[in-house]
Amino acid sequence: MTTHYLGGIRIIEIQPHVDYVQRRRHRRARIDKKWRKRYGYAAVPRSPGEAYVVGNTLFCTREVIDAIKREGYGI
Repeated sequence: MTTHYLGGIRIIEIQPHVDYVQRRRHRRARIDKKWRKRYGYAAVPRSPGEAYVVGNTLFCTREVIDAIKREGYGI
């Protein structure tokens, strides 16, 4: 976890949230259960840039921090 400061706002880098989805699906439950065991799950990121503000703290992913740096706000 990396902490940066921008003005009076503390910026904390968080890991992006992921959803786990089944790699292959079948319409029948019995086959679907076997495919779950055989092929497993894949981690799919929810969105490329997430940011949450709590008080004077900004929790965001690396993509958001890079975008702030590109805009020239000087972290």
